[in-house]
Amino acid sequence: MSSSINSDFDNLIEKLAKASVIIRVASDDLDEAEPEYNGETLFYEPLIALAVLILTSIKYGSLQSGRVSFCVSQILATIFPGFSPLKRRLEWSIVLKSRCADALCFLEASDLVKVTTERSISITERGRNFLSQRKNADAHFALLARSIERAIGNLQLFEEIN
Repeated sequence: MSSSINSDFDNLIEKLAKASVIIRVASDDLDEAEPEYNGETLFYEPLIALAVLILTSIKYGSLQSGRVSFCVSQILATIFPGFSPLKRRLEWSIVLKSRCADALCFLEASDLVKVTTERSISITERGRNFLSQRKNADAHFALLARSIERAIGNLQLFEEIN
């Protein structure tokens, strides 16, 4: 459904450009407020799964499953600055822990990560290929992946994980 909305919008813009229609918007009319985020934005399982997948792709060795919710909370609080004051609360959020577990189960069932009996998580070759292909195929995905990678780097999680 969203692709048809996008194509309809693109068609409208194209027709307006061909007809030389100019739409002027006064800057006073623009809403310059920062976007508001609700809690569901943070607990969106595909976003959590992507954060875990990228984290395991960057971290050399493996990640302990007990650290996943901590790492994800720090990553998400960095990506969504409105939640940065809640970093410590997010770390202990039962909802986030549950969603991280669901995301991890999905990643393992999809053969994108491997979880050992010692609760160690590492990315599989299929997971590496998935990330590489998606980054090359979709600019929006690549931008989101890059912001997650930047959040991981800025937080210097590697020292905190070990």
